[in-house]
Amino acid sequence: MKINIDLIYAGSFLLGSLSYLIYLKMGGFIFLSFFFSIGLIFLSLLKILKINKLLLLFFIFSIFIYTFLGFLSPNYEFSKLILSLLYIFSCIGYALILFFNKNNLILSKIIYLGFLVFLLFHFISMGFLSFEEFNNIFYASSRNVVSAALICLLLNLILISKINNKDLSFFYYLSCLLFCVLLYGRTGILISILLLSYKIITYFKNLYSVFLLVIFLFVGNFYLGYFLGFLENNTNLSKGLESPRSMLLNEYLNSIFLSNKNLLFGSDINKCCQYAVLFNENLHNSFLYAHSRFGIISFIYFILFTLFVFFTRNFLVIFIYCVLILRYFYDELGFFGVFDISFYILLIMCFVKYNLIVYKVD
Repeated sequence: MKINIDLIYAGSFLLGSLSYLIYLKMGGFIFLSFFFSIGLIFLSLLKILKINKLLLLFFIFSIFIYTFLGFLSPNYEFSKLILSLLYIFSCIGYALILFFNKNNLILSKIIYLGFLVFLLFHFISMGFLSFEEFNNIFYASSRNVVSAALICLLLNLILISKINNKDLSFFYYLSCLLFCVLLYGRTGILISILLLSYKIITYFKNLYSVFLLVIFLFVGNFYLGYFLGFLENNTNLSKGLESPRSMLLNEYLNSIFLSNKNLLFGSDINKCCQYAVLFNENLHNSFLYAHSRFGIISFIYFILFTLFVFFTRNFLVIFIYCVLILRYFYDELGFFGVFDISFYILLIMCFVKYNLIVYKVD
């Protein structure tokens, strides 16, 4: 009997994803280790890919320079540096499977819908408006991280749908918006609205669609006031755009220009940023986090990747990249962690477009 390797990979992907969800919910290094192990096994897919030698050398050099600068960082912690490397390699493995697996669209939908069921269970058990209780959905992360996970799963689904030339139902965009509203966070709500707007703009292209849009706007007009009132009174939008994140941003940015050492290798959070210390050294910004751990090279790589993505002139790729970067700006999600899977899928799409990565097996 012929073994279907794609189904084995897909099943392993689901197991790895479930293991990480359990880790987020309960903690426990054993679940995280299982997630890493599956991702590292997925790197075996590299043997059926033809990778440009310059790209491969660039990757090896990048890993070396990040590891070297990680040791020089004033915020150096051996365990966190090792975790960063494990996240890089394992999440690249997950991104490769999600990109090249023949069942990737079904797989992405199962993951997204499964997470919706997971959230719905908590909404029902905790109460749909128990906003503070939602901070306990994940073991050691706030509800903002929960909404970020949902958004990244939707981004993955959008990208995989594009790869398969399939149209994604409005259900996914609307469910993301609804659940982000229930999770009571500004960034999640605004980004989910942005994604829904993208769907509306790309969907309504013919007369029939325009007619549906008119109906949608006409009906929505009656409920818009109620919805805006809900956002104002029952979510963090009522607090405006200013938040402790602004203070954290200003505090850290001011510190990096105090000396060349801070600029090149990162600022010592315990010495420069007393406000951040109150938040357990959480800068609530992926770019500041990356700079504090790896120095200015993080900003240089960000500029290079941004130019590379924009040179593709692919609207969807650029749009999803900007959405992801916007979400990274408001929490320590990326550089490096599980949320980088979306980022790696984007890069793989770009590499494939320029034939820097070629799938050798049909």
